[in-house]
Amino acid sequence: MDNFMELKGISLHYHPKEHFIEGKFTGVALTDTGAQAMQAIIATIEKHDCPYVFFDVSETLSMLTTAENFEFATSLMEMGFLDDRYRWSIYYKADPHIYEMLHNVIKMQSIAHLYIDNNKESAMKWLMDQKNT
Repeated sequence: MDNFMELKGISLHYHPKEHFIEGKFTGVALTDTGAQAMQAIIATIEKHDCPYVFFDVSETLSMLTTAENFEFATSLMEMGFLDDRYRWSIYYKADPHIYEMLHNVIKMQSIAHLYIDNNKESAMKWLMDQKNT
């Protein structure tokens, strides 16, 4: 398992056979924590030369205001979500605020390399399908 920067609540694991990175974040999402998590994910992508990321944030809650959520989503986009070399599949369910907003931004901007879903199987299937395209 790859754990970077000893972030409480985040775990990252590279699956060599299936060639994808699985991440999980639990707890309260704050802007600083999200930025550190993104840095850890990018480091794992580079370490394993693997652009496929499944990230489970189903047990994460945001304590940010709507404006802070928008700023947070924008910073995540700039930190790696907009990089079309990577394929991101995000599974969420607990907190609709930031994830539903991201979902809408993805649709409006037609970002094909980023998928967000509140169904874990659908999110994983999308990522595995990306490996075959």
